[in-house]
Amino acid sequence: MYRRRNCRYSALSSDSAGVVVTDSVEIARATLAEVKRQASTLKRQKYIQDALTRFSAIVVVDSLKQMIDFANEYSAEHLEIQTRNPLALLPKIKNAGTVFLGDYAPVAVGDYASGTNHCLPTGVAPKFSSPVGVRMFMKASGYQVLTKQGLNRLKPIVETLSDVEGLDAHKRSVQIRFEKP
Repeated sequence: MYRRRNCRYSALSSDSAGVVVTDSVEIARATLAEVKRQASTLKRQKYIQDALTRFSAIVVVDSLKQMIDFANEYSAEHLEIQTRNPLALLPKIKNAGTVFLGDYAPVAVGDYASGTNHCLPTGVAPKFSSPVGVRMFMKASGYQVLTKQGLNRLKPIVETLSDVEGLDAHKRSVQIRFEKP
């Protein structure tokens, strides 16, 4: 099982991670060569070298399923899927801040131009949180509608949990509905 390191931001170092997961050794080698080539041409050398040596990796797995499992366990803030049919994989991705699908959807476009939200959960937060969005600022209420038969089916659950929690009024609120007047 993969465990994410505890990360702290420092002005001198990066907690950024670049992780590639592939089922191809050739793609892994080509990616490594390209990262080395491009890294040397960029301006923020200290930041880049720190990120590449501390938190980045190229992982070769045996199957597409292992790639999906890794992606969901890792729970990236930004996840790029570059396969023949990336849309087919989207329903299988459960933990990511935002997902970029296909060869022409780089993270930078989401950051600056495509209009998707850039206030994303980080760390392991994509496992339990969503990007900031309009719904976050809207009020909504939950509701329940039960028939007598439906309540009768749920009655044993409520009675048991009420007993465990010591909330006898909760238990009574269900029982009283089945008593004759």
